Amino acid sequence: MVAVHVRALAWPDDDQGGPSPGSSLETGSGASLQLGSYRPVLGPLGPLVWGIDGPTEVLERAGAGLPPGAARAEAMAARLRREGVAMTWGESERPGSTANVDQICYEHGRSSVLMARADPDVLPYVQLGSWFNASWKVHLVRRALVSLPGAATLRRLAPGQGMGRRLRADLAFWAGVRDEATPQEWRRFTASSYVVLSYHRLAGERRPGQEQLDIAPRRFDAHMRLLARLGFRPLSVEDVVRFARDPTAVLARRSYLATFDDAFQDNAEPLRRHPEAAPVLFAPTAAVGGAANWTEGEPVLSWDELRALERAGVVVGSHARSHPRLTDLTERDANDELRGSREDLAAHLAHPVAAIAYPHGAHDMAVVRQADDAGFVAGFATAPGRNGAGTHLLCLRRVGIWAQDGRLRFVWKLLTGDYAPGQSRTAGLGWLTLARRARRPDLSTAESAGT
Repeated sequence: MVAVHVRALAWPDDDQGGPSPGSSLETGSGASLQLGSYRPVLGPLGPLVWGIDGPTEVLERAGAGLPPGAARAEAMAARLRREGVAMTWGESERPGSTANVDQICYEHGRSSVLMARADPDVLPYVQLGSWFNASWKVHLVRRALVSLPGAATLRRLAPGQGMGRRLRADLAFWAGVRDEATPQEWRRFTASSYVVLSYHRLAGERRPGQEQLDIAPRRFDAHMRLLARLGFRPLSVEDVVRFARDPTAVLARRSYLATFDDAFQDNAEPLRRHPEAAPVLFAPTAAVGGAANWTEGEPVLSWDELRALERAGVVVGSHARSHPRLTDLTERDANDELRGSREDLAAHLAHPVAAIAYPHGAHDMAVVRQADDAGFVAGFATAPGRNGAGTHLLCLRRVGIWAQDGRLRFVWKLLTGDYAPGQSRTAGLGWLTLARRARRPDLSTAESAGT
């Protein structure tokens, strides 16, 4: 096995000294210089990469075509991660002072733009692709303290300890990106994004345990009208893939993708009424024409009904075969679920899309790589947040749309990609629903936001 070790930058006063030497690159922790809570399974490393060591031929291959600069080691590590090369953390480096960290992060930001120009495919694996890993509040702070007049002075006033230290390092990095990037590049990295909406049932029956997952058709119609009234532009899966792969691509500010999990029979008529939304329906192929045993036996659309929806403008993708938690399966069974679902779709439909919504949102590194091997070009999870050019195509975020989402909550989710205040602390359920269930323990609970 090839031995490749990555050296991280450690804080000057970090007793831990950064990630533990010998630990896996994907699980290492240490002095994270990134602000963000929406970390994808495959994304940038937390600690800033300072250097990389390994066999000469491996490093030469990883560095081919990359310019010199502070972010070259990170780009090399990204290429090796993309190839599936196993790497571990080596001994960390200490820069000497917080001021030195600020300068290193600034140069790292400038250099990152050069690396992305040389190899755009590294973007999902490097800090440059992480803008939308942070919440809307962090976005506002970054814009104010990176682009406004006098921003450099304000950044230096941030404390050199704790969260203030992380803020300084994060802002120094993005200041470097801003100074190096063209206006179009800056827009692509920090302002071009989209939200993915996640729906389930569209019957409005409000059965116990489905109070939030089941949206009344009239409310769904109102959501679609509001999207059009606010000027939101629907995206297709092909649009999303093109945006991620074309280094010059940017999106309209109001862009969204509408997805529907489980292919419930009650989805048919509402989706047929709204082809303008370019809906994407994810079907568990072994349950087509049968019942959803994961949701109290609700009927699932038949192949004839799916073909009719396809002709009406609905795109159909995979929800695996039998709706399992893919992370709980053996490699063989997971491959059967993934590859088998694609084969089922190809055998019954004219134009299935090579995209999957992971059942229950369950995915890890192994599942993502298996989905890639099975030929999927996009994978949708259930973690909230907006998606940008640097979001890995097989780790796309979605925000659940719930039955009690009025106009304000719906618009909030469109703008932020996140749950409304309160919902984030109640797993997407309303406080009244939780109180009702507390009084009635016999009521079943929805399995998760990712059914």
